Amino acid sequence: MNAPTTAVLSSEVQHVALDGLTPSATAVQTLRRAREKEEAGGEEEGGEEMNTTPDGFAVVTPDGHFVGCFRNQENASLVANRSPSSRGERIAPVYFAPPFDLIAHLHRQCAFSLRTFGPGERTQGLIDHIQKELDEIADDPTDLSEWIDVVILALDGAWRIGATSEQIVAALLEKQAKNEARQWPDWRTAAPGKAIEHVKD
Repeated sequence: MNAPTTAVLSSEVQHVALDGLTPSATAVQTLRRAREKEEAGGEEEGGEEMNTTPDGFAVVTPDGHFVGCFRNQENASLVANRSPSSRGERIAPVYFAPPFDLIAHLHRQCAFSLRTFGPGERTQGLIDHIQKELDEIADDPTDLSEWIDVVILALDGAWRIGATSEQIVAALLEKQAKNEARQWPDWRTAAPGKAIEHVKD
């Protein structure tokens, strides 16, 4: 499957298509790390051998522009070596990051929070902390870490009222589906700086 020719493989590689799949945005960093480990003897820190088997193969032009991505190297080679349109494309391995397990992450977050901040609902403390983070977002809305702080605090509040990690994930999916099923006003008519609320039943 060919991916858009506008994608660029660089040290800040963006998502590219691999027969309908999406590699990690860290594919090139992973590739670079794999090469460094191979040059150092094929081991990760701590002496564990690293798996350097590619998940696919990208075809890249000499100036770094992405041409296509394929499951096997043979198909990538056919494109890279095609004639007479070949422009000296090279083949670069693509690596996937492991899938993210939100439930496992919530187990980890709960354990950390319990050790660090103690038990109990701590509702007022969390609200106070969230309000401070919102003030920081207002000061710099482009700071991703501040948005993530609000997410972490909200998830902390969810498990502290007694919800399990599985229930939190289920509630997240249910709420998303509910919002998608609602009717919403045309965002173009909404006043800037005001919340856009769903149409009341």
